[in-house]
This record gives sequence, structure tokens and C-alpha cells, in this order.
Amino acid sequence: IILSVRYSLQETSSGTATTWKLELDKDAFFTNHRVYWPSIYSKGFCGCKDDMTKLSHPCRGDCCNRQHGTKNLQLRTAPGLISGVMLMFTCSKRPTVRTCWRKSYRWHLCKTLRRRRGFMLQLVEWDPDAQLHVLGDGQCIEENIAEVLGVKVFSVYVGQYRAFSPTLMSELKAAVSNWYADGCLNMDPVAVGEVDPL
Repeated sequence: IILSVRYSLQETSSGTATTWKLELDKDAFFTNHRVYWPSIYSKGFCGCKDDMTKLSHPCRGDCCNRQHGTKNLQLRTAPGLISGVMLMFTCSKRPTVRTCWRKSYRWHLCKTLRRRRGFMLQLVEWDPDAQLHVLGDGQCIEENIAEVLGVKVFSVYVGQYRAFSPTLMSELKAAVSNWYADGCLNMDPVAVGEVDPL
């Protein structure tokens, strides 16, 4: 399971992602699933820092180590020099702390595609200002990458009434079970929870 969540390890975060990660780890249905939670890993970015979560930046995780390494070298700092050289001469495809976060996310999505029953779990949180469920900027990019790769996406709409409940977990488990029972063939996105009317 690859989580797509609003960044959740900062002071102003809602804690929804943390709650869901902990509950997934405890739930018997998901004990045989590995859960990748990108928020807990430090990552780089192949573009300018200001563009890190901008949908307009063209990177969808298909950037190369050479491109990213060159960008780091241009920072003209000791850490930038070290990380730039290391990125440019790394042969491994496995993400490191220097890897562009989009490339890392794409790598994990590709890995889940190789596992027949892998999917992306997207938490769509309620925005009280907008009065609807909204994806974070980074989540829009993650959703785009998943769409390009053809990864199954289960979206759980949360936060208007509750961030988590056993009922929401049951709805998710039922949707995933149905997908498994059908042989994991239908790759259309599935929405559960506090789904907004169209």
C-alpha cells in the first residue's frame, strides 16, 4: 500500500495521516500488506525548492540522477556538491535521501504494480475553509503519477465528521476485498467515506 497523504509531520498538520497509518498497521486485514508512508522520509527534488509541490513543474518522477545531480551541484554548497556527485554516479534505481521525492514516489508505485494486489491509498481531507474535501498539492502530483502508471487508487474521504472510525476502515476493507475477489482487474479509482456530491 502506497499512502498519498497531506504532509503530516509538521506542527500545523491535522494528524489524520498518522492516525490512518497506525490503524492500518494494527488491522488484521492489512497485516500482510507493507505500507509506505512517504512523509517520514527525507527526499530531494530535481527542481527549484519553490516548485517542489507545484503541479506545473513537469517532473512526474521520470527525472534522471544526472539531471538532479547537476541541479544540486549548482547550489554551490558543500552538501549540494556531495549530494550532486553522489547522485550523478549512483547506479542504483532504489531511492535515497538525495532522490527527487517524485522519483521516489514513482519508484514505490512501480514496485506496487509488480505486486499483483498493490494499490495507492489516498486520504482526501476536509478543508473547512473551502467546505469540501481537497487534496494537498503534493497529492495532486502523486495522483497524476498513479494515473500515468495505471495504479489502482482507493480514495478515503475523511475529516468533515471524523478523521478515522472503524466504519471508515470497514468501508475501505470492503472495497479492497471486492477488488481482490474480482481478480484485481478493474483499475478504476474507488472512493469511500465522506464522498462529496458532484
